[in-house]
Formats: sequence, structure tokens, C-alpha cells
Amino acid sequence: MDLPAHGLTGKTAENDYSTEGMVRAVHSLISQLGIERLVIGGNSMGGKISMAYALAHPQKIAGLVLVDSAGFVPENSPEPTLPLGFKLARLPGISWIMETITPRSIIKQGLETAMANDDLVTNAMVDRSWHLLLMDGSRKALLDYFSHINERVDPSRITAPTLIQWGREDRMIPLSVGRALERAMPNATLVVYDHLGHIPMEEDPQRTVLDVRMFLASLQPEDAWKSAPPRNAAKNSITPAANF
Repeated sequence: MDLPAHGLTGKTAENDYSTEGMVRAVHSLISQLGIERLVIGGNSMGGKISMAYALAHPQKIAGLVLVDSAGFVPENSPEPTLPLGFKLARLPGISWIMETITPRSIIKQGLETAMANDDLVTNAMVDRSWHLLLMDGSRKALLDYFSHINERVDPSRITAPTLIQWGREDRMIPLSVGRALERAMPNATLVVYDHLGHIPMEEDPQRTVLDVRMFLASLQPEDAWKSAPPRNAAKNSITPAANF
């Protein structure tokens, strides 16, 4: 799913782009789809929302996949290299301009920062991201979302099996954060990808999906239920993954 303020979802009627608001939106979709348990996953801010959802609804979580995840900042962590658009969106006196003026070049620069190989940033990719951002209300929603960007979660309380994937060349959230996240979580495994950046699942989907498939295959039903046995196992199901 595209989270509120992102992609095809864009603005929402609630206009709540806090971590709690995002968790409510995810839970609403999961409930509407009738999913009893799932492996939840996300990239960057999607990883943060996945962790927050796991903390709010642990009985629903069979596992997590966190890809270059935000939401956790260890002590003495280096300052991230943020794209220009991110920096402008966090400046109160300037951010409002971006509601009406959003140059395509800002989108291109953001994608080039996120990816280790600039050659992967095609015109079609830039145009798609730019046009989605220009949808009615999307820019204001994204700016409102950025006002909550520093909200944090506590991964040490998440006991579900977790796969952490990280691009070694991530300039936005460095690998040191991924290593600290693995240490903080009691049941996590970190996989590092050489020559990939902040969005490895787009940079090399063939390589990254293999590890996700192996992780999903490693999850046994009895492991998924061990912390919260189902009231009626026959009616419950584990959905392989919900990715943000």
C-alpha cells in the first residue's frame, strides 16, 4: 500500500500524518481486508510505520521486513545526507512554497541521493514520482507528514522474527544505523547489500527478493502463534507480506 501522503494515496480525509495516524490507516486497511496475521514490511519511513504497527498490534505480526528503516536513531549516529527536497520541507519559513512550486529537478536529485547508482534514475522514474507528488493535495499532505518525521519507535520491544535489509551505500540512513537496529531487536537478522543505496528493493529487486523469500519460508506457523495463540486457528491466516 502507499501510505497516506505518499504515492497514489496522497492526502486523506483525516489529515493525520503522525506515526499514530499512519498506524491507524494501516490497521484500517488490514481489518477491511480481513487479514488475521501478516508479515509486515516497509522501506525508510515505511519501516518505521511497520515497527510502530508491530508495537501497537503485536498479536497480528508473524514477522517484519525492515528495509533501510527510519524511526530509530542510535547514540552518536552520523548526520544523514538528506535530499534538498527533504531539507526544504523541514524549514518552516520555506516549506510552504513547496505546496505550489515543486521543480522536477528536486525529485531527480532526491532519487539520485537515494540510489547508489545514478544510472538507475531514469526519466520515466523521475516523471512518475513527480506526477504523483503533483496530485491534488499531495504536496501539503507530504509537508504535514514531514512535521512528524522525527518521531521515534522503540524496536527493542519487538520480539517477532525480523529481516533487516540495508544497502551498504545508503547515504540517507547509514549502515551503522542498520547494525545498531539489529543489536537492539531481540530476534532480528541483518543482510547487507554491496553497491546498493537507500532503496535496495528498487535498485536490485532480484537480489533482495531472494532473501525475503527465504525469510518468509523460515517462518513456521507455530512460531507465528507462539506469543498469542489464535482463538480459532481454522479461521486465521498468515498473509505473506504487506509492504509500504
